[in-house]
Amino acid sequence: EPGQTIADVTAAEAQFVKEIARRHPQSPKPIIVGNCQGGWATLLLAATNPDILGPLVINGAPVAYWSGPLGEAPMRYNGGLLGGVLPALVLSDLGGGEFDGAHLVSNFEQLNPGRNFFRKYFDLYDNVDKSRASFLEFERWWNGFYFMNEAEIRWIVEQLFGNRLARGEARLEPGRPIDLKRIRSPIIVFASHGDNITPPQQALNWIVDTYTDEDEIKVRGQRIIYMVHDKVGHLGIFVSSSIAKKEHAEVASTLKTIEALAPGLYEMVIDQQIGEGVDARFVVSFQERKLTDILALDDADRGEERGFAAVDRLSQFGAEIYDLTVRPWLRAFVTPPMAKAAMEMHPMRLQRAALSSRNPVMAPVVAAAA
Repeated sequence: EPGQTIADVTAAEAQFVKEIARRHPQSPKPIIVGNCQGGWATLLLAATNPDILGPLVINGAPVAYWSGPLGEAPMRYNGGLLGGVLPALVLSDLGGGEFDGAHLVSNFEQLNPGRNFFRKYFDLYDNVDKSRASFLEFERWWNGFYFMNEAEIRWIVEQLFGNRLARGEARLEPGRPIDLKRIRSPIIVFASHGDNITPPQQALNWIVDTYTDEDEIKVRGQRIIYMVHDKVGHLGIFVSSSIAKKEHAEVASTLKTIEALAPGLYEMVIDQQIGEGVDARFVVSFQERKLTDILALDDADRGEERGFAAVDRLSQFGAEIYDLTVRPWLRAFVTPPMAKAAMEMHPMRLQRAALSSRNPVMAPVVAAAA
């Protein structure tokens, strides 16, 4: 909606959850699942409304944005190399005040061009009878680009990529700090070493930054459970991997156990697999851990994260200069028809429109396909 902010979205989510509770008064509090960027959105919702939510399941969610293996996880470095918040502001102004989600999907695809332009099509035709439906379903979902207002994308880049949420410095709106320690619901965190978007350090180091030690987690009556997969990719954590889906099923089936655990930090470990494929069942255990166990996942002492603070300050400086100089002129220059044309001409949309029935040249292909 025009003018909406992240605070508005969080408030709307809270009303939605309250309506669920009103319609199902005999049920326990609803479980909230946050995938990728939905992970920090779930934490925002829980921190600002701690009394209305059941357990939280956070999948492949970047929260400690400055963390990660040294020299790996390219998304960790892209923000600084591209200029921080400045590109998001420029693209929002060129879009007439809206940021096009196609830019985010394009950045993701550029991480693995071989997979994006060749391998996924090879896999499709290699087993076309079985792959057709899943391929089309994924492509329709993947290319359902969404829009954000300039205020929303700016908040995300400045507050999250600036690592303020993990450090307890984020503000949902002026005068309203976000304290993750206020969360009372059990938190289950999924991460994977095969995730090149959200490495385990980004998914887990917020726990280290939020709590002094594991004893504070216990004193506050909190339960945090995490699982680190060996190889499943980012989307596989919540979209396409049968292994990951099976692990989610195990979490759902053991929620009563999780809620009965004594407060503390635990790792969920699969001790035994019974059966194969979709029929596999798992025997799981919860092993108590310390914050040092999470830190041990990193290959460095997190000292390199200090460099990201300088990048963050440079990003703020660039945004201030842009706000005072170029932005007023650019906003006056861009008209709604120009913004719409830029949206339709985005390569992510154009490459599909060019091969669709909207293109008259494709008429013979339409007839042949029928």
